Amino acid sequence: MNRLSFVLGSFALLTAVAVVGTQTVSTGSVAYTGDLDPALLQAYQRDLGLNEQQARETIGAETRASAIETALEQAVGDQLAGTYYDSASRRLIANVTDESTAASARKAGADVRFVQRSGKQLTATMAQLDAAEADKDITGWFIDPAANAVTVKGLNQAAIGAFLAKAGVPADSVRTVIEAERPQTHAEIVGGMEYGINGQFLCSVGFGARKGSANGFVSAGHCGDTGSKVTINGSSAGSFTQSVFPGSDYSFVTTTSSWTPTNKVNGHSQRITGQQSTAVGGSVCRSGRTTGYKCGTIKAKNQTANYAEGTVRGLTSSTACSDHGDSGGSFVTGANAQGVLSGGSANCGESLFQPIGAALSGLGATLVTS
Repeated sequence: MNRLSFVLGSFALLTAVAVVGTQTVSTGSVAYTGDLDPALLQAYQRDLGLNEQQARETIGAETRASAIETALEQAVGDQLAGTYYDSASRRLIANVTDESTAASARKAGADVRFVQRSGKQLTATMAQLDAAEADKDITGWFIDPAANAVTVKGLNQAAIGAFLAKAGVPADSVRTVIEAERPQTHAEIVGGMEYGINGQFLCSVGFGARKGSANGFVSAGHCGDTGSKVTINGSSAGSFTQSVFPGSDYSFVTTTSSWTPTNKVNGHSQRITGQQSTAVGGSVCRSGRTTGYKCGTIKAKNQTANYAEGTVRGLTSSTACSDHGDSGGSFVTGANAQGVLSGGSANCGESLFQPIGAALSGLGATLVTS
């Protein structure tokens, strides 16, 4: 089986910041001279309208501004009323309410702007809003340093007014913005992506699926028992609501509302629209968090595997390579789902997968195909 165990440890951030106290940071305009990925330059051109030289000048100025901001925060901390980068002047702007803080800001290399509301006032307003219960027509709130105000966003002014009253925040002390729609999470369930189980193991997503009104995904049964907690990218994502192993090797993970199942598989150009089984001798590809996207051929069907943990019947064998942590990952041929990885040999000579038809039937689930 190819479940990967892992240990959570402590890590050191290896990015050096050579700025201490009120040390002055160079304010000269210096273009970035390091290597830039072509894709990044294309994105700067497409989305920001900047050519390569302009992109390098922007990155250099923003890097300098970040160093100044770090120095200033270390020097004066909550005496600031916020900082922000001004793209027109390519300078860091420091909001201040007194001359002493202004002097520290200038020494650090920032441009000074005297404002009405202090950092403590803005933070106190945020704390009041954070403590109040917001209804569904309130979309968010934040400190806007350029406006020197807390901004509250909602679908209508009445909802914003009610929220401010509940929080005990005067309406004239905040900036309000009316939005057309609520924000939505954009996290997707994609075949082959990594997920964690109970903070101890790693496996791979098979296919986005639904069971009744529940969204989730199909994976291997040996990855987790019913009730095991699942995380994706370190965030809580749901739990195993069905798990069968041994005998068969499949499971259904019901995900939270933050995660949307898709019919996509990492590395595979076609979206999954069906589940027609490939014949012995036909090609098959698989996707998993450890070895990525690998292809091979079908060697045998209805194979029995006698694992140390128990016997699993009805598996399909292929030559597509897999390794620990790939368990549960997707097997695909064209637009058709084939199955989820169960196990295999240590030298990549064989990978065994649970056919998707049997898994869906046993789970009472359906594939996401659009």
